[in-house]
Amino acid sequence: MTDRPTHNFAEQPDGDDADRFVTWLQEATIASLTRSYGDVEGTKAAIFLYVSRAHEAHMPDGRMAGLFGRCVVDAGYSEEEDEAAFAWLEHFHQTVSKPHRDS
Repeated sequence: MTDRPTHNFAEQPDGDDADRFVTWLQEATIASLTRSYGDVEGTKAAIFLYVSRAHEAHMPDGRMAGLFGRCVVDAGYSEEEDEAAFAWLEHFHQTVSKPHRDS
């Protein structure tokens, strides 16, 4: 896996750097979800890490959800597991976003 790129979607929503970050985030998330498959706490940690990285990059919500959907499918999650993963995505997104909304 390549070094972790950084990106700010608020400053540059598209382009090569954005694509590089998305590719890296997708590969890292699929690997993490695959490793943690069957381990609820490991899966929650993988999802939290995904949300934190996407939030840090100011990735738009729709793009974050769409990319995450591809990740869980590529990691081999069933439809039922997919629903649970999205519930955790939403939970962690609200948790990570809350300090910024309160300030």
